[in-house]
Amino acid sequence: MKKEIVILANSLKNQARCVAGKCTSTKQWIRPVGDAQGKALTNSQITVKNWKGQIWQLKTLQKAEISFSAHAPLVNQPENYLIDGSQWLDKFRIQTRELLSFLDYPNDLWGNGDRVNFYLIQFKKIINNSLYLIHVNDLRLYTQYNKRRGTFIYNHTSYNFACTDPNFDNILQNRSHIDIKSAILCISLGEPWNGDCYKLIAAIYLL
Repeated sequence: MKKEIVILANSLKNQARCVAGKCTSTKQWIRPVGDAQGKALTNSQITVKNWKGQIWQLKTLQKAEISFSAHAPLVNQPENYLIDGSQWLDKFRIQTRELLSFLDYPNDLWGNGDRVNFYLIQFKKIINNSLYLIHVNDLRLYTQYNKRRGTFIYNHTSYNFACTDPNFDNILQNRSHIDIKSAILCISLGEPWNGDCYKLIAAIYLL
């Protein structure tokens, strides 16, 4: 099956890449993965080829036509689709302002706090999706003990999540923190770690 998706996250994951985006026609979330267990992708797997035959690394806001062999949902990541190994095709880019038409509007981000207990996900089925694209206010990006984090307000609730966006350091530009009044974030629920699935800022878009 082929789907055209706009790439909304291309974050770091154990020296590999966690890619996710939305179908341009249905606005459905899709996370391309390397196997049925949700394996992250290598740099060579996330290249795109344009109509001239040129090939380069995938970037966020890029539209790509990707072929999948199967839907491979996990209980904590139901949006997973297994790539079939064929070359991804470039379908041009969108502008940051166009993200407004792809926003999600959940009441909250899987409850309060920065993690969800995996037992609750596994046995109580409380997760219908593991990705959100949201507009937030009062975003602060900062480093603490060499960890990249961000605090923000969404729907009158304060959150503090780890950040896996590879552009984090470019945004900070050697500062200890930066305050941003308004931004769009891609929020992702990570894999189980010590019994919890952590909530992550996978991509940051400044308005």
